[in-house]
Amino acid sequence: MRIKNMINRSFLIFLMLTGICIFNFFSYAQDDIPKGGTITVELSEAAAERKPIEGAEIKLISDEGKEYVKKSDATGKYKFTGIPAGRYSLNVTKAGYRDRIKNPLVLAEGGESYQHIKMIKGNIIPRPILVNANADTKRLETLIQHVSKDIGQLYGLDETTLKKLQKSVMDSIKATINKEGSLLKRAYQQASAEGNLGLLVVLLVDPDIKTSFADYLTELQFQSYVDSIKKRRQQVRKAFADTFTLYMDQALSLSLNQREDMSKLLYKWTDGSLYMISNLIFTRTIPETLVEFLYGSTHGSFKQILTDDQYEIWQEIEKSAKNLNKNVIVDLIQFDGKEVITKKKEHTHTGTFHIHKLTEAILNLHTEQFLTQNKSQTERFVLVNKGIVEQYLEKLNRIAIKRTSLMMPYSELLFKAVSGQITRNMALEKIKTLKKAYWEDSYSDNVEGDDPQVVNPEFKQFMRNQMILPNIFNLVKEPIYQQTIKDSISDIEYEKYRKRQSEIETIRLHTAQSLVAAILDMHILLNPKQRKNIEDIAAKLMIPELSRIGLQFMVLELFLNINPDDLSPWQQNALKQGVFLK
Repeated sequence: MRIKNMINRSFLIFLMLTGICIFNFFSYAQDDIPKGGTITVELSEAAAERKPIEGAEIKLISDEGKEYVKKSDATGKYKFTGIPAGRYSLNVTKAGYRDRIKNPLVLAEGGESYQHIKMIKGNIIPRPILVNANADTKRLETLIQHVSKDIGQLYGLDETTLKKLQKSVMDSIKATINKEGSLLKRAYQQASAEGNLGLLVVLLVDPDIKTSFADYLTELQFQSYVDSIKKRRQQVRKAFADTFTLYMDQALSLSLNQREDMSKLLYKWTDGSLYMISNLIFTRTIPETLVEFLYGSTHGSFKQILTDDQYEIWQEIEKSAKNLNKNVIVDLIQFDGKEVITKKKEHTHTGTFHIHKLTEAILNLHTEQFLTQNKSQTERFVLVNKGIVEQYLEKLNRIAIKRTSLMMPYSELLFKAVSGQITRNMALEKIKTLKKAYWEDSYSDNVEGDDPQVVNPEFKQFMRNQMILPNIFNLVKEPIYQQTIKDSISDIEYEKYRKRQSEIETIRLHTAQSLVAAILDMHILLNPKQRKNIEDIAAKLMIPELSRIGLQFMVLELFLNINPDDLSPWQQNALKQGVFLK
């Protein structure tokens, strides 16, 4: 929920400024190569008509920071000629359209590149800023102090050498931070959004800064340290890729081979978007985050992994997720303990859009795993599934506002726990009660009506829609559906089916545990011993479903179970600021 009086609190997430360049941390073209390449850019609307977009600003940015800025013509095109070979990012902006950032492209000497970019028309919900546009010298200085101590412990550096290393690195940072075209200046925003791990990576690969590290280490030591940081970022990327893959599996019933192929593909795509997805996953539903992450990429290799039926369901998920943002958009304030709508930004249809069609398709696709060629059995399931869908959506409508009302005490609890206003043990007891109310009590047949504090009918419908989409994938767990399966197939086949489902649920839980540990590492840079302790704590945390809410509860529990004495003062301060609880 967007509550104005919560915005001033330190843990509330802010998203990235649009228009920054995407970069690959570990690959930068540095050689001077003769000019002569051509890059043709064509812009069109993402709608079916593919209308060309005239007058959009197209910004081509080299890895060295040189910019070429032009406008698209009446056909939606512009051709950049005489472009030196190398790596480039493409940023496209136009009023009334969503900004597009194209993943880095590589232009060979004398080569040609064609880029067709589709843009979404219409007003997009404005995103608040995640980080300041200018680099934060104080933050970088404290980061270097923490990192240098770790380096000293790893390679046995004495105190005098450590101080020299710190001073050398900071002198390089101060000399580079405002240098036109420097990697640190260009990459700071995006790297900062990836947490302290992202910032450290940039410092280690910036040509003007990395030598100040290398001067105090042997070549083998420096390369080993860079490789270890690179591996940690890869672990974060893999955790997100696996989480998204297993979430998609809930809707698309992926085979083992499909899961492996999808995870590899999503891992590859996270490289230029980690800054975005690491924040979206806690501020939007996972379906919305996935649609945002995959926008413009859901073709080619992605489509080839899926069957036609699966891809059709994915398209329905896209429509439903996008329609969430087209429904009633409201600003909320707290007034006398009640949520009050103060302004409508947009008002369109507030119904359940594609949900019925989507839910039936998900259920039918899941059913195909165990159906025989028996025509009467197939027809029976189709009819039964329709009834199950109706009952399940009615249940979600009934519990949506109930669950939504629980997120206010959750937000209050999170703030008090992070700021130290209540003890950790008290917070853990409260979160235990909240989890029970959210996942057990909200499903109780005794739950009737709406929360009395939530009185606006448009807001009720808006929150129901927000709640329904992320939860429709749990439909296959419904007792009536499971009983129908059991009654329709042999006992042996049913046991095999249940075993497969149990194995997948276990994998989902382990993936969630790995993700929250990886997110923590992004922000407070755990050493190997700390990482092992954090992973052991995360392995004991349980959630009944892989969802944004489940991950939020798990993250807060992880925070509350960490012994502050096991962390450095710098890490403790970062946690107190709520850096990973945003």
